[in-house]
Formats: sequence, C-alpha cells, structure tokens
Amino acid sequence: MVTYAVYTAIFCARNESEKISRLQQINLDSIDNWATKCRIKINPNKSVYVPFMLKRINPPPVYFHSIQIPSSSDVKYLGITLDKRLTWSPHCRDLLT
Repeated sequence: MVTYAVYTAIFCARNESEKISRLQQINLDSIDNWATKCRIKINPNKSVYVPFMLKRINPPPVYFHSIQIPSSSDVKYLGITLDKRLTWSPHCRDLLT
C-alpha cells in the first residue's frame, strides 16, 4: 500500500487474476475494518480498480463497504497516467494535449 496525502494505492502481484482479486478484496476489507474502527469515512465512489496485466481477461470485481469498485483501463495517480499494460502511452498523450 502506498499513501501520499489523501491518495492511497494498493498494489499486489500474482500470476492469476482470481488470486489478485481475492487478495485485493482481503486488503480492502482490512482497510474498511480499520476505517470503521477509527471512524474515518472513505468514499468508495472515488475509487477505481485497475488490474495491471497483459492478458485480455476481466478479473472478478472487488468491493469496498459493499459497493463494487469500478474497473478501469487506466488511472491518474499523483499526476501520472498508468494504463493496465503499463505502456506510458496514455501519460505521454496527456502531456502532448
């Protein structure tokens, strides 16, 4: 897990998409339990799930506080656009526009 100010990213690496989704779900459940104990409200509607993989399969969905986190092909994190294949193409395109 990486945190900077109000931004948090959870990373995990596995060979199979089902294992990645299961591990991410465990991480999200742990964060949800911690936030509930500490009375911290996290808005799941501002979250996105980007499975970084070369395979063209859709991994199982993940949930935070019983709300499905939408899957996306890219995400902007700390000013850098990361796509699911980590090609830098979307980031370079954003810089040129």
